[in-house]
Amino acid sequence: TAPRQAVLISSGAGVRGNQGWSAYALSKATLNMLVQLYAHDMPDTQLVALAPGLIDTAMQAQLREVDSTVFPSVRRMHEAHGTGTMPGAETVARRLLNLLPHLHDVESGSFIDMRKR
Repeated sequence: TAPRQAVLISSGAGVRGNQGWSAYALSKATLNMLVQLYAHDMPDTQLVALAPGLIDTAMQAQLREVDSTVFPSVRRMHEAHGTGTMPGAETVARRLLNLLPHLHDVESGSFIDMRKR
């Protein structure tokens, strides 16, 4: 039997074309389209692509080591680090758990930026 709801973790990178993010952005854009397409094929399951925003993780730490003069989008990560704009993983997980019950109101196949909810 199909699940009633599936929330797939996406990224704003899947809707923005930042220099140097080709593989990651393409993978998230593909995920977003997969959610849209599967929403048609699985009408009894609500599917949502959810972008949680910047999260202070080991991946972010590694990305902040990249030269921002070569990859300007990295500046945003430097500016966000240590602020509420880039919370830790546990904080984002709590926000996600609080948001899950409200996602049932969202149209299946949607891309949702969690920071705007």
